[in-house]
Amino acid sequence: MKQVVTQHSIVVRAALILTVAFATVTDALARDVEYTSGKGEIEVYVNVGEPTELVFEGGKIKDGFKNSNAGIAIDKKDSSLVVFGKESMHDNGEAILVRLDDGRSYPIRIRRANSDNPRDAQVMIS
Repeated sequence: MKQVVTQHSIVVRAALILTVAFATVTDALARDVEYTSGKGEIEVYVNVGEPTELVFEGGKIKDGFKNSNAGIAIDKKDSSLVVFGKESMHDNGEAILVRLDDGRSYPIRIRRANSDNPRDAQVMIS
């Protein structure tokens, strides 16, 4: 009986350690941005062919704008955008403007990730 309790204790401890490790890694992948209107662009870093999610807290996306031949693909749902970089991305990035239903707007510059600026998996924008 003691051996079963010990094995159960080890499994519970291992599960707890993995849960904490996963939560830490997940938090590390998200980046919070507080934007002040008129203070430039929000920079977001993407890899070609990999999704990056932009979540706009407190409002749903009404509409937005991008260059018709921009080197990015965008999918919109409620308060989030999923952005994929394309091989044709410009060296200086791609500019988009996102407007929310409450009237706020956000200028965003989508750039290629690099060693100094790794890919953003998720960006929380408020």
